[in-house]
Amino acid sequence: MAGESNFGSRDARVGNPLLYTRRIFLSVISSFFAQDCLNSYPDAPTNPYRLTFDEDGGVSSDSGIIISDRYSPEEVGRRPQVVVGRGTASWQDMAQGDFGQGVGTTSGWMDKRIKNDIISVPIEINVYAQNDVEAENIAWSVGYAIKSFEREIRIGSVLYQLQSTSIGAPQPNQVSNSVEQFIVGMQTGATIALRWQLGTTLTTEQITQGFCKISGDPFPVLIRDLCIFADPTDSPNN
Repeated sequence: MAGESNFGSRDARVGNPLLYTRRIFLSVISSFFAQDCLNSYPDAPTNPYRLTFDEDGGVSSDSGIIISDRYSPEEVGRRPQVVVGRGTASWQDMAQGDFGQGVGTTSGWMDKRIKNDIISVPIEINVYAQNDVEAENIAWSVGYAIKSFEREIRIGSVLYQLQSTSIGAPQPNQVSNSVEQFIVGMQTGATIALRWQLGTTLTTEQITQGFCKISGDPFPVLIRDLCIFADPTDSPNN
């Protein structure tokens, strides 16, 4: 079977929706902390956590904060970190346009089928800092950026809906006997509307005669889909 995903109603191919959603949040948070000032009122103080980059595009050594998808234990005690991860994604199982795969005549297998569904991707954000007040200030700034620019995020991306961000209480996180930091957990997420087209690359005759020998079964089994079995050249020990 061959399939190609089209996210939303626009002609956009963004690959893996799990990675795409996380990258959107990383981009928004990074852009927010790259500003000279986090506040827009007159005579606002300079951003103490300004994110800066080096010539290679990585976070510079004098950056006031690290924003990444991976926690760096080497940076503990030097500067705060914002780590963006994700939770368990789930489908809403709408499956509009599914005419009952495997049910009915063979012709139903040869037609191109359009499917529509929505996938919900929870996003987990952890803020690490040397003291609890600092961790809470950064967490509030992160939540503010996501909430304030929700409309711009939806317009500029293919995210269908954004969830309001919940901010947990700061918790001590003992790194070593001499280094202690605090962590604030945050929860948010987004939903993506997906539409994709499914079509087989096999002919009707190939599908009808598509027999597959299952290991341990002396009888061939008629299959209704492309099935591949492989025997390794060097059998594993277990």
